[in-house]
Amino acid sequence: MIVAHVRGHHTRPAELDEHARASWLGRLDPRAKIVGVVMFVVATALLTRTDLILASLLLAVSFGAMSQVPYRHLIRMYLGALPFILMASVSVFLFSGLERGF
Repeated sequence: MIVAHVRGHHTRPAELDEHARASWLGRLDPRAKIVGVVMFVVATALLTRTDLILASLLLAVSFGAMSQVPYRHLIRMYLGALPFILMASVSVFLFSGLERGF
């Protein structure tokens, strides 16, 4: 959404509201969604095993699918975050520390 705003492509509020109300996930209280996302991000950031990180990715993708937001919209928004995701992913493997045996 920030990338679209910077590029000058403003999303219509009615379109966002249409996607927000389309699923049970969109009808949840916004405060509960914020708390859930923060807890998920913190828990995922503390993961060190690759299988658990992949399970976390699978969970995030499944929540994206349950939200019923069009995939094109989700992909377009995540493309702006892709450089940061890649940098964080590489840093996990490069700077894991001596205590893990690397």
